[in-house]
Amino acid sequence: MRRRWLEVALGLLSLLASVGTSAADGAMFTTTPIRQYGYVIGDEIVVEGSAAVPRGYAPDADSIPKPGRRGALLELRDSALENRPDERYRFRARFLVVNSATTVRTVETPPLAIRFRKAGAADLTLALPEIPVTVSPLTPAEVLARDGLEELQPDVAVPRIETEWVRLRLIALAVVAAALAAWFAWAQGWVPTSLLTRRPFARVRGAISRLGTAEDERVLVEQARRIHRAFDESAGFAVTDETLERFFELRPTFGVLRSEIRSFFEASNRYFFAENGRALPSIDAMRQLVRRLAECEYAAGRKAR
Repeated sequence: MRRRWLEVALGLLSLLASVGTSAADGAMFTTTPIRQYGYVIGDEIVVEGSAAVPRGYAPDADSIPKPGRRGALLELRDSALENRPDERYRFRARFLVVNSATTVRTVETPPLAIRFRKAGAADLTLALPEIPVTVSPLTPAEVLARDGLEELQPDVAVPRIETEWVRLRLIALAVVAAALAAWFAWAQGWVPTSLLTRRPFARVRGAISRLGTAEDERVLVEQARRIHRAFDESAGFAVTDETLERFFELRPTFGVLRSEIRSFFEASNRYFFAENGRALPSIDAMRQLVRRLAECEYAAGRKAR
């Protein structure tokens, strides 16, 4: 008798377990309302749902739906499950409309389910219900044949872009680049010497012309110093009274100005070394000398070519 009652009790327990399992498998997330119409290709459909899960159950990570195509029109982009403080789980799925229907069409979001597990208990499955939505074409299948609307229209003319400022900027950049390239070539010694023979005195001639014309001692001294630097640069060594003959041997073209050059050096020595404040030539006299020196440079360059 006791054995019979034990068999009946075990049968009732198995029946209750089977009923509980089927009920758990049928549980659903409670979804929030979404817009169910007016979707076209490229739109996103976001479905959110929440459900309470008994204590002790934890989601199975492998059961969370993975991104991928879901039918002809929808693709699951991502899904996420969030555990809320009130022991409710919030599930969010994001679908993308990846195809266009030829006419207005009603489709359903695919069913998504997540499995929850608990040690010593049956698995619990929560499903996200299917939601019907309408997908529309971007354009109607046929265009009203009126005023030539059914015909292929010509391309819209491309608007012209104002390029005047761009051209001016490119020209300015090209000039700056050419000037920098020329300076770098001169600094590296790549320019032939024959092209540089007129540089020192011609450059000094332009520099001292910007110093002013007032008979100021500072202007006189600055002009004299710049002329001395031009002689040194032209000769390649420091030119003094003792090295003037060597300068004339290397630069025979300047021999026609031998007396004027010697007079300048003598006057310069008296000013800088004998403290004769009136020894330097006048501003006009030094500028005249520099002009003739620049002409000799030019003549030497012509002969070298």
